[in-house]
Amino acid sequence: MMHRLAMRLVICLAGALCVAIRATVFASRTRALAAGATNAAAALDAQVTAFHQAILVGAGITVLAVIASWFVRDEDAAMTMCGGHE
Repeated sequence: MMHRLAMRLVICLAGALCVAIRATVFASRTRALAAGATNAAAALDAQVTAFHQAILVGAGITVLAVIASWFVRDEDAAMTMCGGHE
């Protein structure tokens, strides 16, 4: 039971970390790209570009997670599934 809870906690924390990283990328890139904006259209373009960059970072994190999932043992993964036995 404790192992299952620990695994679910790690999954939740990993998701929260991914969101935090993407939000940080979005905020910092928006600030950097909008620094030279002279009108509203340029500022909006900076926000859209920053959003695209944040999405790409999220995609990269997802690729890393998929690669890491290859190293999870089936027995450990079964513990986190509904109906898994300890």
